[in-house]
Amino acid sequence: MDDLHLYDRVADELRRDGPQAGLWAKAFAESEGEKSRAEALYLRLRVAQLAASELAVAESERAQREQLKREAAERLELERQARAKAEGLTPIHWLLIGLIVSFLILIAFRAVLGP
Repeated sequence: MDDLHLYDRVADELRRDGPQAGLWAKAFAESEGEKSRAEALYLRLRVAQLAASELAVAESERAQREQLKREAAERLELERQARAKAEGLTPIHWLLIGLIVSFLILIAFRAVLGP
């Protein structure tokens, strides 16, 4: 993934607002007080934060899209069932009719052929 836009964003943040205090303190401590190393580490840490945030947003949007798809499919199924019910016989009705007809045919054959 191209993270150049994230470095641009961090550079803009630094120009506009300066570093985030807590993150700067962490970078400074981890670089043992060496300012240039702390600055480089701050950039990497902040870019990693932004990348994680973008990933979380993308995942959330994907989950929302999937949920919307599931809800749409459920609505379509409910509409199909309502339409089938309004039209009359549903698949379960046809199954029951088929079983009854089969049973009647069996009884008729037994009557014709004998016990």
